[in-house]
Amino acid sequence: MNLNLSACVITYEPGKDVIEKILTYYYKVGKVVIIDNSENNNDFLRQLTQPYKNIQLLQKQRNIGMG
Repeated sequence: MNLNLSACVITYEPGKDVIEKILTYYYKVGKVVIIDNSENNNDFLRQLTQPYKNIQLLQKQRNIGMG
């Protein structure tokens, strides 16, 4: 694991397989920041990421055009 490296993921209406994709590099970086631009509240995304202490989820509740 490279603790000096972080990953940032921008999502919009992600599928439930998003965590599987993130886990392919989760253990290679010190932190993963997910910026969710979905307009709907993705409670499932919060539940999927909750067990991982080095994932920070930012839910913007709207598409802020970041990507």
